[in-house]
Amino acid sequence: MTFVYLTCYCSFAMLDCFDGYPFINPLLPLVSWKWYLTGLPIIGTIGYWILVVMINVGFGLLIQKYHQSLLLLLLLLFLFPVCFNIHKPVFPFPLDDIVYLQPSWNNLDLTPAQQFYQISRELDVIALRHHKVKIIVIPESGFSHNLWAWKDHLGAWICLDDVNLFIGAHRYDHDKKYNSLYHIKNGTIVSWYDKTHLVPCVERIPWLLRKVFTGLFTDGDEVFSYPHNDQDCGEMCGMQPVICSELFCDKKLPVDNRPILFICNDSWLSLDYAKQLAQRSAQLYGLRHNCAILYVGSYDMKLLQ
Repeated sequence: MTFVYLTCYCSFAMLDCFDGYPFINPLLPLVSWKWYLTGLPIIGTIGYWILVVMINVGFGLLIQKYHQSLLLLLLLLFLFPVCFNIHKPVFPFPLDDIVYLQPSWNNLDLTPAQQFYQISRELDVIALRHHKVKIIVIPESGFSHNLWAWKDHLGAWICLDDVNLFIGAHRYDHDKKYNSLYHIKNGTIVSWYDKTHLVPCVERIPWLLRKVFTGLFTDGDEVFSYPHNDQDCGEMCGMQPVICSELFCDKKLPVDNRPILFICNDSWLSLDYAKQLAQRSAQLYGLRHNCAILYVGSYDMKLLQ
């Protein structure tokens, strides 16, 4: 049952000090054979789980005693994905039009104002080096403060006209705090999206455990809130916004096949192979929903198709 649950509902489990390395979805190794998972949108994860079990059982029986019919069955199980003719997902923007900006300022001891204008200087450098840039992406927590409070100063972030800037930042609404993705253009906030899945004891502390965990993983009482169910930002420049654990915990997409803009803060993954597994999890998610994903992490950006 654990195998079935992890295959269908979860891409990773927080099992060891929240260090991030137990990404244990059993289908992740098959991402190396992307062609073999082309039928995933049709037969689903349960179908592939049954398929993997059948192949292993078939190999075991074949080792015990050779049967020509059993060998033929194994060949059919291996080659069955060629029967599916699924349209390959296409990303709406060429990568040459997109520039990734790594939030190196998060490693410095800066005030919110210093961090804000450091980002402004970095954007000016991009304008000098990339004259034809259309989109600039900065990952989750790229500005780890209330960006909404700086909305009247966003003119400092105008590096080129008509450039779409996507940045992960916080948003305060009275006593509520949200982990958000902002879409900014020409110094104006076009739209924002608030994260809908909050990691227990890190982003959201259960009420019964608040006295135990407050201050251990969070700064005082600074925990995030769930957004209203009626938030209507389901599209940013033709892409669906998804933030970090929403993808890893299998967020239901309002529209399949639409490209995804995925931002995450994977700097807390201390091991390199954990970062690779996180990218594999994102790629598996894209294969399940037959959509392209622009993966924007703390160290790099990748287009997963």
